[in-house]
Amino acid sequence: MEIKQLRPEEGLLYGELRLCALGDTPDAFGDTLSDALARPEQLWIDRAHEITHNSEREVLFMAWDQGKPSGLIYVRLETPAAHVYGMWVAPAVRGRGTGAALLKAGLLWARTKWAERAELWVTDGNMAAIRLYKRLGFRETGLREPLRPGSAIPICQMILKLADYRV
Repeated sequence: MEIKQLRPEEGLLYGELRLCALGDTPDAFGDTLSDALARPEQLWIDRAHEITHNSEREVLFMAWDQGKPSGLIYVRLETPAAHVYGMWVAPAVRGRGTGAALLKAGLLWARTKWAERAELWVTDGNMAAIRLYKRLGFRETGLREPLRPGSAIPICQMILKLADYRV
């Protein structure tokens, strides 16, 4: 398994992975598959260029397993916090450390940008994700809100002080 930073020419691949994530775990993301499917291909191409050319403020890492894309994580710096979004691992490679590797890459990137903490929101009851985040040092803040407007599915905030994070 390899973790690689998104390249500008990988916009369509990024879009495909995002669609796979939304189809696989629709209750893990604020975005919906139907909304994402309605977007033109050019949006994914443009977004990849935007992310890669704004590397001081945002990054997207993809996991590769035997030459195939198998996961992703997006991190955006909003000083003093790095916000973790859109983390997903393909079902075929879950349980092999891919999620931890993606999250570690994102956290290391955030530390190089002098972020003080990392923040994320996770669906209540997604115990596999919550266990992973806790294993890497995240703690629940007690804040909860709906997954998306009108949703009955709660998400909870988790924070990691990056000064406490050890690789």
